[in-house]
Formats: sequence, C-alpha cells, structure tokens
Amino acid sequence: MKPQVLIMDEPTSNLDPIGKQEVFGMATTLNQKYGMTVIVMEHEVEVLAEFADRIIVMDGGRVVMNGAPREIFSRVDELQALGLRVPEATALANLLGQTGHWKGGVPINTAEAARSVNELLGVKA
Repeated sequence: MKPQVLIMDEPTSNLDPIGKQEVFGMATTLNQKYGMTVIVMEHEVEVLAEFADRIIVMDGGRVVMNGAPREIFSRVDELQALGLRVPEATALANLLGQTGHWKGGVPINTAEAARSVNELLGVKA
C-alpha cells in the first residue's frame, strides 16, 4: 500500500526533542523521497518553522493565512490576535523591532536569531 497523503494530528505531543526530530524527519523523508503529501496539525510552532514548506492557518473553518513559514510567522500581530503563538525567535525579533532595536529580517528559528543578534552586536560567530 502506497498512500499519496499522510495526515497527522499533533504527532509530537508528549515527545521529547529527539522524538520530535525523528517524527518530522520521517515525514520529510516520505515527502522528499516518495512524493507523499504530509499534512500536520501541530501547535509546536518551532517544529513547523523548521520542517514545513507551507503553513495554512484556519479560523472558524476558514483559511485565513496560507504561505511559507517565514511569510506566515512575519504576521506576528495577526497570529497573536487569533490566539496563536509564533516561534520564540520571531517573537523576540518582533519585540526588539517595536523598540527600534531590530533591523534585520524575521528569524524563524534560534540559529537565525543568534546570527542576527551577533551581527547587531558586532560579534563574529
């Protein structure tokens, strides 16, 4: 049996970080190696930022956002108005941007945020 679509609802709930990486690593392999469409309902936004190539946000049964992770997570105020979290790195950049201390693009993971902070501070990584 070779399904064309795999649908997972909160597949990493109660898993440790290694387990989460394994689940999404497997999903990535199924998508890239076998062309399987993988649909995931997930509240772990850091994991989505790392593995998803497209995010769809729904509210009341309607699609209200649809795009790449960076595009979706750059809409911090809209997401928060819907009661949704953004990755911690994105939230930090947004907060610093509101005070005029963040000039870079929107980081969606810790590594991107660290690079940008190092650049702001003039630190060579």
